Amino acid sequence: LASWASRYSSICAYMKPFVSVLYAEYAGKGDHVSLQLSKRACRVISCFRVLLGLTAIDRVRFARPIESYQSMTQDITIEFDASLTGVGLLYYKRSGATEILLGGAAVDISMLNFKSNPAYQNTAEFIAAILGIRGLRQLGISPRSICLRGDSITALKWAESGKFKGELVGNAAIVFIL
Repeated sequence: LASWASRYSSICAYMKPFVSVLYAEYAGKGDHVSLQLSKRACRVISCFRVLLGLTAIDRVRFARPIESYQSMTQDITIEFDASLTGVGLLYYKRSGATEILLGGAAVDISMLNFKSNPAYQNTAEFIAAILGIRGLRQLGISPRSICLRGDSITALKWAESGKFKGELVGNAAIVFIL
């Protein structure tokens, strides 16, 4: 099931953050083993059923378009950075080889109570990327492709792959998919 979910997540990206839950269910177990699924895994399976149904009903909205597999020049670049209390964003439009600054934003995330715990730094950086993408909608911009630029390799990898590791990023991953 985890293997199928991994393959289907290439077509329906909404599944990606949840695939690791299924793999974790049988990690370290041998072949041909019966096991009781956790409540979390059962919820993921229910979500997959819904997502597969939605993909069958509305391919345009829920399935990845075939042209998205081609390499594209990015229309917009979002530069982001974060601390445990705030996020900074800059938006650039690509015009040939140059970038034109469209605007920027600063967002207070102190209400998340990351305090001074450095374990949350990658999550804060990932939240910055999510807010950057969400900000495009606020600006009325719908690019075909975007480039994310930041100093957190982990946050960039999470955004590019749609795969997220660790409990600290769970809620942010769901917001990213939504």
